[in-house]
Amino acid sequence: RERAPQQSVGRPASAAAGTPAAAMGSSLKAGGYLAVKSPRKGLLTGGHPWERRYFIIKNTLVFYYKDKRSFEFSPSKPLNQRAIELEGYFLKAGKEEPPFVLSLVPKNEDDMRKNWVFRADTVAEFRTWKDIFLKAIASANSQTS
Repeated sequence: RERAPQQSVGRPASAAAGTPAAAMGSSLKAGGYLAVKSPRKGLLTGGHPWERRYFIIKNTLVFYYKDKRSFEFSPSKPLNQRAIELEGYFLKAGKEEPPFVLSLVPKNEDDMRKNWVFRADTVAEFRTWKDIFLKAIASANSQTS
């Protein structure tokens, strides 16, 4: 089981133009596992509210897949049909202690995009993902300045 996010992962060979994989280009920023909080699961349905997914961050876009193998075999088919565009989000990071939670929250109250809540497995993963998200958000917000 892969633990730490990897930075500078190469472009998948099967990336067709106009697909999420093609949008990632040859300078992929990061790829690795995080748990994402699912609003559809939890107390009401009896399911577990956290789902472990393989995330890819390229420039200002976030894609996620069921697992790393799904990304390797079908990079053009992420679970999220639309990428998470980091422009207009800020990162809210919890304490460096379990459960190692990171949240993407829209900057403006009138922004109707969802809040994304993630959980890392270790403090090292938490620090790495925090750094990756902060750099990507800074890049996204500097493009609009």
